[in-house]
Amino acid sequence: PEEHRALDLFPNPTTGVLHVPSAREGHTFVVYDGLGREVQRGRIGEKGRVQLELSAGVFFFQCGDRVGKIVIE
Repeated sequence: PEEHRALDLFPNPTTGVLHVPSAREGHTFVVYDGLGREVQRGRIGEKGRVQLELSAGVFFFQCGDRVGKIVIE
């Protein structure tokens, strides 16, 4: 299996606004549910800000070759 470097994400848990300090503005991100299905795709905003439009649950946030686990409240 391919190894991924961990991605720092905060706040975590979140209610929808997520900050990804290591990501550059404009980079693409993809969010997957626990079954590996893509549930949201977008671009990193200013200062690493991301607005998530997801219901409560546990998801995996990928940006480039880095992945982090996020909890939506």
